[in-house]
Amino acid sequence: LVSIAVTVVYSKGPVFVEELEQLVENEEKKTELRKLAEDMSMIRSEKAMQLDTILSELPEDVQHEYKKKVDEENTKMRSELMSQKTQADKWGYPDILAKIMAIHSDMSISDSHAEKLEEELMESLTPHQKQYYDEFRAGSEGVEEDSTCETSFAVTILLSICVFIFC
Repeated sequence: LVSIAVTVVYSKGPVFVEELEQLVENEEKKTELRKLAEDMSMIRSEKAMQLDTILSELPEDVQHEYKKKVDEENTKMRSELMSQKTQADKWGYPDILAKIMAIHSDMSISDSHAEKLEEELMESLTPHQKQYYDEFRAGSEGVEEDSTCETSFAVTILLSICVFIFC
């Protein structure tokens, strides 16, 4: 069985709200961040500006720890992307990976619009590709997830961070 796994770090979008929420102890700020994380209709660039405002009001040690977490996430994402790109090139799916990454990095859309675009892209897959994608998605729902994301089905689906395509 020859397979390609195009795992896309998509869920959080390009704005890392949950990472900051985990570091904040102030309940008011936590609530503000939770609302921001759950707002799937807010344009990502607006969300990033609000996140930056909240971050600037926090102690320097929290800002530093947040930057460290974001840097770690970005390093992990780059590494995964390089592996995915190699596999996508090898098996002839670089266009799918490129489209998913474009959706992921588009700051001019909301998370809900990004999810809709991803769903439209998935509709363009062959029945065989869809079967493996659906099996993966069903299997990923049983994976232990961050408790901060349990309040929203859309965030939960997105937190699975993946699109697997097998051929």
